[in-house]
Amino acid sequence: MNLTVSHSADPVVNHQAIAVAEACLEEILLDSFSSLTNCTMITPPSGYSVSATIGNEALGSISSGSADAKKIVVSALYGSETIELVGYRTNY
Repeated sequence: MNLTVSHSADPVVNHQAIAVAEACLEEILLDSFSSLTNCTMITPPSGYSVSATIGNEALGSISSGSADAKKIVVSALYGSETIELVGYRTNY
């Protein structure tokens, strides 16, 4: 019983971390391709942090050297838990 009770909040923490990461990824993907930057508009709940890495990516017939495709990796952290979401954006 003690083990169950001590871990009963884990799904809530994971769900909140996913929501923070999704909000950050959505903010980045809504920017124009030429101005993709880290998320700045969201303020994560207390105890959470969020960051993004944006880099060139080869995607299908698009080479990474052309800089026409970007890979966006968003990490949301809470304590020792990390949630990563990945998104792609092309210059179309």
